[in-house]
Amino acid sequence: MQTLLNHEWLPIFLMVAAVTFAYLIVPGFHGYFQMLLLISILVIAHELGHFWVAKRCGVKVERFGFGLPIGPAIWQKQVGETTYCLHPVLLGGYVSFPDDEPDNDLPKDSPRRFENQPVLNRAAIAIAGVTVNFILGYVFMLIVLLGWGEPDVLVKVHEFVSPNTPAATAGFQPDDVFLKMDGQRVSFTRFDEYKAYLEAHKNQPVHFTVKRGDQIVALTASPNAEGILGFVPAVQYMFVPLDNPLQGVVRAYTFLYEKMEQQFHAIGRIVQGDETLKQSLSGPIGIVKEGGDYISQFGFPFGLMISALLSVMLAIINILPVPMLDGGHLLFLAIEAIKGRPVNKALQERLVQVCFVMLMGLMVFIMWNDINKYFLSEWLDKEPGKPQQTQPHESESPQKSTVQAHPATESVR
Repeated sequence: MQTLLNHEWLPIFLMVAAVTFAYLIVPGFHGYFQMLLLISILVIAHELGHFWVAKRCGVKVERFGFGLPIGPAIWQKQVGETTYCLHPVLLGGYVSFPDDEPDNDLPKDSPRRFENQPVLNRAAIAIAGVTVNFILGYVFMLIVLLGWGEPDVLVKVHEFVSPNTPAATAGFQPDDVFLKMDGQRVSFTRFDEYKAYLEAHKNQPVHFTVKRGDQIVALTASPNAEGILGFVPAVQYMFVPLDNPLQGVVRAYTFLYEKMEQQFHAIGRIVQGDETLKQSLSGPIGIVKEGGDYISQFGFPFGLMISALLSVMLAIINILPVPMLDGGHLLFLAIEAIKGRPVNKALQERLVQVCFVMLMGLMVFIMWNDINKYFLSEWLDKEPGKPQQTQPHESESPQKSTVQAHPATESVR
């Protein structure tokens, strides 16, 4: 027993035991754990990019750490000339060079020091993590597209208006999911186009392809004189298989591009004052919470898709020309290449310290916002004696599938 307690792997054993215990007793923990694991892969991959290129350039790597270096490491092991560390705050990672340790015994003029490498080598090391995150985001999205299909919000039959509607008489059944209409893909995001098409084909046969359980069924129905099929639609989140696997190669890029464009529009709304930081920003706690909920409800592919978006977003944030980030290092190196001499080291350190304090302040704000949003406010809403809000009938008995009834009265089509 004493040997076990003194063993260097004991902290890892205790962490695994704690995770296993939580997995068994905490509802939805498997989703949160999978999301945390995916985020950890993104962070480790980023640091491995720096690590690998540094090694290729001949730079000595003193430490490779997972987690923020706050307080002592809970586990560390030296392999070769590098010490690998695990820190309790699993919100980041780092690669440490001899330049980062003043008492390092490596000669000051050694080419194995990062600062003695040519500018191009240092730039390659600095940008390696960002490059890995861009590649990993694309690969994750490609895996989702090829393995499960393209994520979409599809139209589903929730219920019929009456037994004699065109949809009912044509053989539609509740829970049928619309895939195509006259050969064109049907998506809830283009619901207005779907309604307009039916209205333009009143009393005319329209050919539908629907998913019924594990089967693909072809049906033909004619909208009535008002362009109505006569069912209440719902939405279903699902993956639609690609017609051609080669589409995934291009679609992985365009999907990520479209989502990043939406993120920048959201940032623009914050800058313009249309939205507040409190409303829009979410930190690690919020990402794990919401991502874990998606995984629990919709499956692992949604977590992989979210991780692809996070990986690209992590790359974009890190490339910003802010001291302490990879983009800040590239900015200093660009100035050095132009001027022919490095930026004053004391100035660099001061700028990094200032940005670190600002970043930590923003991080604390975001984490507090997440805690308040996902835990405190929910707990306060459940205080004894506090009146509870009544919900519509459908919300009181939510369906266990990935379906939500569309609330608009105009949705009866």
